[in-house]
Amino acid sequence: MINNVNLSGNVTRDVKKHGTADKPYITFGLAVTEYKGNGEKSPMFFSCIMFGKRTISVAEFIKKGAKVCVSGQLGSDNYTDKNGIEHTGFSINVNDLELMSAKQEQSSQGW
Repeated sequence: MINNVNLSGNVTRDVKKHGTADKPYITFGLAVTEYKGNGEKSPMFFSCIMFGKRTISVAEFIKKGAKVCVSGQLGSDNYTDKNGIEHTGFSINVNDLELMSAKQEQSSQGW
């Protein structure tokens, strides 16, 4: 059975670095716009995790608001919120990441 997903969207939170120098990994959030048949659109949210030494160099470029494309395996987690309601969350075990654009800094001159 094949489990492979390719998504592009906006980073929802800055990268958090974890692990050790020998076994680093990073986590971040990703929002992907879902376009519905009636012209409406809504965001879908994913937790992303990426392992390996490549994460050390990638982490400095992934900032909140950046547009990225990720490729990896889709996973799901069930959890109960503080109100006792059960939810299913989706995560991506990222194998490959491409930075599409960085968040644009606002200029005091307006451009």
